[in-house]
Amino acid sequence: MDKRIVAWITVFIPLFLVACQPAATTPGETAQVRTPQAETTVSPSPAAGATQVSQTQGVQPSPTTLSTPVSSEIRYPVTASPTPTEATGQPALVSTPSPPTALPSEPTQVQALATIPCNLAAPGNPIDITIPDGTSLRPEQAFSKTWRLKNAGACTWTREYAVVWFSGETFGVPDRLLLSNPVPAGETVDITIDMRAPLHAGSYQGNWKLVEPQGDCFGIGPNGDAPFWVRIQVVEETTPTAVPTFTPTSTPAVSASGLVVLLPNDELDLDTNQVGPSETADVSYIVDGKTSHHLLPTHGALFGETLSAVPDPPACQFASLTTDPLIVDETTPGSYFCYHTGQGLPGWGRLVLLDSTSGTLAFEFLTWSAP
Repeated sequence: MDKRIVAWITVFIPLFLVACQPAATTPGETAQVRTPQAETTVSPSPAAGATQVSQTQGVQPSPTTLSTPVSSEIRYPVTASPTPTEATGQPALVSTPSPPTALPSEPTQVQALATIPCNLAAPGNPIDITIPDGTSLRPEQAFSKTWRLKNAGACTWTREYAVVWFSGETFGVPDRLLLSNPVPAGETVDITIDMRAPLHAGSYQGNWKLVEPQGDCFGIGPNGDAPFWVRIQVVEETTPTAVPTFTPTSTPAVSASGLVVLLPNDELDLDTNQVGPSETADVSYIVDGKTSHHLLPTHGALFGETLSAVPDPPACQFASLTTDPLIVDETTPGSYFCYHTGQGLPGWGRLVLLDSTSGTLAFEFLTWSAP
């Protein structure tokens, strides 16, 4: 080979090899990859709540131009009960909460309360504290009558309430006497009135009621319209030589007694003081219209004629008796009559008061335990 050719080859081959080597970099310098469209900068520490996205080494970023920064956190208005939701990148489906369904209310228990009248009295136990019925007094003798009454109504009897004369004998007492102290509902009170016996001998009765401030009267009994009363026997003084026509060797014990208020069709057992239907009832109260009221003896009972004074045991034991009914409308209030019960026991009954409007009859009786 020509020596000149070898020399050119020796010069040009090293130069060719030097031209193909990559450019040298300074140690410690980091290469930056730039795209023609945009430059992406990565923060050293991602913000709280943002999603950090990393690229796999060796994958070139897409040259798509990012005109608007994109956040991976979606925020919604805070609701009453927020539910954490993972961001999916899709539009959130916001559901409108339906109104809560009203729970069925528990059934309300309704308690039927009996209606209690404002003004109502009831007899105490006993009702006659002094001067029991039939007490014998001298003509014009002074005495004090005391009743025991219970306020069975719903209203307090204030000092504006009064005791008023209703019918019968007045015994020299004013028609209206105010209460001295209030009587609350459910309380018991003793009412005392000073009276004087009539001048002439005989049986006397005075009926009384209570009156509220507006002037409406009320009393005792189921309907609150029966009066309470005082009944005495005025007797003239007798000489020591007077000899009674009959002197009982002993007074029989009382088997049953009481004051009852009868309603139409009520039945009464005079042996037990029980009101109501019974196979041993001695009296049936029959009402036919407003002017026909009868006491009918039943189950073997017998009635006698009416009397003006309280009879004693022998008088009723030997009285003339029948099964005829006692016509209340034709009988004077306060009148007595003898009877024998279905068991043959003697006794007396007394018609106290008849309310023809309601048909209520106040009836008093006493049955002796031996014939």
